Amino acid sequence: TDSKFNENVSDGDTIDIDGKLDSGNFDLTVNKPVNIISSKNNSYIALNSTTAPVNDSNGNFRIITEGAGSNITGLYFYNTHISIENTSNIHIDNINFINENQNIGFNVGAISVRDGSENISITNSYFKTEHNGGHSNVVFAVAYNCLFENNTVEGYGNNIGNLFYLTTYNVDSIITPHTNINITVRNNKIKSINTPENLAICIGMALEGSGHIIEN
Repeated sequence: TDSKFNENVSDGDTIDIDGKLDSGNFDLTVNKPVNIISSKNNSYIALNSTTAPVNDSNGNFRIITEGAGSNITGLYFYNTHISIENTSNIHIDNINFINENQNIGFNVGAISVRDGSENISITNSYFKTEHNGGHSNVVFAVAYNCLFENNTVEGYGNNIGNLFYLTTYNVDSIITPHTNINITVRNNKIKSINTPENLAICIGMALEGSGHIIEN
């Protein structure tokens, strides 16, 4: 109801996605702690996100404060903006995230952990951007105590943004501490392919904040 889980969904329920959710009509804001999976390994979430700001209803997959404690496992996202906002204890594992030939992530990044989110882990996943209007790929924007491990981040071509980006850009200054703290980045592959060396809008890894661990 209104892009959120209604009273038919209880805390701790499992949402099993079987097949395609392939239009902006399936815009989803996760507002309860749930487990979202695809037991048949056949999910195809293509919400046709636009480049408008994230708080507009335009085909986003969002996890908000009330969704704290949710787990997202084994899903496939195509041209779907993912935003994790002011929430905690979220685990994302084994997802595929493809953003190509569509402007997604205006001012926030194609997948964005932001606005004071804490204890977010993203593991064993694949993130690709190609010709997406110069927007960043994976972004942490004022996040605390997070883990990014065993992932592959790839950017293709000459119209992409930063590949892995820790920033405070476009986060309301009312959120404090206004910095990234204790982000662990371990055992990842981050690479650009057919990208000009002098492409000023694309940095492989840009780090803001303190207490970060970068390993292997």
